[in-house]
Amino acid sequence: HSKMILSFDDDKKKVSVYEKSIKPKYKLIHQFEICPPNYFIWYAFMLSNDLILISGRRFIIIYKKINEKYSLHQEIFKSDWAEIINIKELKNGNFASCGWHGFTSFKQKNYSDKFEIDYEIEKSLLNDYWIIDFMEIKDKINSFILCGRKRAFIINDKNVINQINFNEGINYKSIHERNYICQFNDEIFIFSTAQIITLVNIRENKFKQTNLLEETNE
Repeated sequence: HSKMILSFDDDKKKVSVYEKSIKPKYKLIHQFEICPPNYFIWYAFMLSNDLILISGRRFIIIYKKINEKYSLHQEIFKSDWAEIINIKELKNGNFASCGWHGFTSFKQKNYSDKFEIDYEIEKSLLNDYWIIDFMEIKDKINSFILCGRKRAFIINDKNVINQINFNEGINYKSIHERNYICQFNDEIFIFSTAQIITLVNIRENKFKQTNLLEETNE
């Protein structure tokens, strides 16, 4: 709600946390530095409970605010993960991530505030080596729409319900962008790529594509 800003520097080694003090000014309250070689920061995200998640190659690091200061809360590493480029909070307060490895959902352990992997959908199942965005489907448990570089998917409990190809694909250089998926209403989601608008009807689990620029090719 505009009270916090997360940013990282050009070398992708340090995350800075700014908090609104006196309108419209923000003050630096903390910095996290990722020191190991080849461990670059790809994304930083804050949950609604103020936990800060920092992701990169093979890791998610979680920081917790205690007595107005942030301290290391949990480190999650997995050797077969590559770049984790997007994290979102789920409706149950847990979170999920996506990237080169595919899609992973996390949940809090019983009687603990630590997280563990709930389930994963690997890139081999999806036949797409970059999952760059996702959205949770309302009122359906473990149901998601995934956006890959080459195709989009409707997922339910690790099962691919339906999928569609992006004929022009998504440029590798643009994978750092966010929000490829827009929710129009409870039933309709929209993907926008180079020239194609893709509509997703999750009630019928169907896709429809429209080439809005076919005549002009611009």
